[in-house]
Amino acid sequence: MEITPWTLQGPRARLDGQHLSLTIHLLRPCDGFGDIRYLGCSLKDVSPLRIFLPPLSETADQEQLAEAYVRGDDLVAAYIETALRPVRPQAYWRAILPSGPAAGVQLILSMQTSLLDSDPGTLTETALPVDEVWHCTNAERGEFRHVRVEPHRPCPLRPDMGTSLCLFRLPGDQFSYAEMLHPSDYVGACLERQPTDQPRLSLRYELFSEHLEKGVIRRVRAQSVFLPRRDDQDLALELLRQLSTAPPPLTA
Repeated sequence: MEITPWTLQGPRARLDGQHLSLTIHLLRPCDGFGDIRYLGCSLKDVSPLRIFLPPLSETADQEQLAEAYVRGDDLVAAYIETALRPVRPQAYWRAILPSGPAAGVQLILSMQTSLLDSDPGTLTETALPVDEVWHCTNAERGEFRHVRVEPHRPCPLRPDMGTSLCLFRLPGDQFSYAEMLHPSDYVGACLERQPTDQPRLSLRYELFSEHLEKGVIRRVRAQSVFLPRRDDQDLALELLRQLSTAPPPLTA
C-alpha cells in the first residue's frame, strides 16, 4: 500500500505531517489552506495560497472536478473546461515535509486548452497577519529589504526589483511564512494592506501572463512554507535555491 501524507474524503483533503497539518477544499481552491497547525500550534487568520482560476461560469460559486486523487506526496485535482473558461486547470499540491522544521506545500498548476487561443490568466493570493515583511532582492548574495506597506497604497513587486521570495514574520516571535515562485514563472506580484484593524497583509502573484494555444501545456510552480523564526531568511533562501535549480516536475 502506497504511503502518502494526504487523506482524501470526497472533495476535502487533509495533509498530516510531523510538523505541519492543513486541509484543502478541492471545490473551493480560492479558500486556500485551512485548519493549519505548525509545530503543534494552531495558526489563526492565515489563508495561504488561495487560487483564483478563470471563472467557471457567471454564477458558479465553486469548482467542478474532473478527477481527484492522491499519489505519494501529491494531492491532484483536475477541473473541467467550460464555454466561459476554455482551459482545463490541473493542480498538484506536493507536500514538502523535510526532516528539519521547515514544512509546506509546493503548488504545480498546469493549464491546457482545446481552442486555438485562450486566456489562462490566474492569481494566487495569501492573506495573513504579520509583524514584518521582507523581500529577497538578491538570492546569490542573500540580500533582503524590509518592506513597509501603507494602507490604501498597494506595493508592486517586479522581476527587476529582485526575486519572487517574500518572507512574513507572523505575530509573536515563533514563526515565519515564506512564499515564492520558480524564477521562470515570476512575472509580478503585489503586497497590499487589508482594510482591517489588524496588521493583515495580502500577497498576490500573477500567473500565466501569456495566452495559451491548443496542444500546449503550461505549468507554474509556487511554494508555500512555514518556518521557525530563528534563521528564517537563511532557510527561505535555501528553499528558493532548491526550487530554482529543481528539474521540471514530472506530472501526468
